[in-house]
Amino acid sequence: MAHDWRPILAALADERTLAVYAQVVLAAPPVTATHLTSLDLRALRRLVATGLVVEDGERFRARPAVYSEALASAAQVDRGTAGSADGPERFLSDGKLLNLPRKRSDREDVVRLLAGRVLARSERVSEGELMLRLGELASDPVGLRRAMVDAGFISRTPNGSEYWST
Repeated sequence: MAHDWRPILAALADERTLAVYAQVVLAAPPVTATHLTSLDLRALRRLVATGLVVEDGERFRARPAVYSEALASAAQVDRGTAGSADGPERFLSDGKLLNLPRKRSDREDVVRLLAGRVLARSERVSEGELMLRLGELASDPVGLRRAMVDAGFISRTPNGSEYWST
């Protein structure tokens, strides 16, 4: 499983997420979902999404292999092995977008492709759910969400609490 280093650093840059990660790493006592606040649970889900933490029964444990996987993935991208596919897929590495293309037509193709992957046609999701899904597809989920809205592939409520495919 390859991992991009950006979401890992982004997760650890958040103080709450870093504190929850420290609890998991130190595991004294072992971290379980039943003893965490809702904000800590959200941080824990973010750690699981990045691969830093895995669920082991009812407990959560650190997964140090994610660091070597991220380094290997970065080295692979540096060697130019990403982007060997045709069409918008050529901008993805292991199914994940590292950066939006600069060329407008390529950017639109990539955003359209990923919008179709993240939301079903009549599905409505919360901002949190959308961000979790986008985090699995892109190193910059906020930028990708903005690109999808700007291009008209997804719409949102005025307060940004719900999103749907257009």
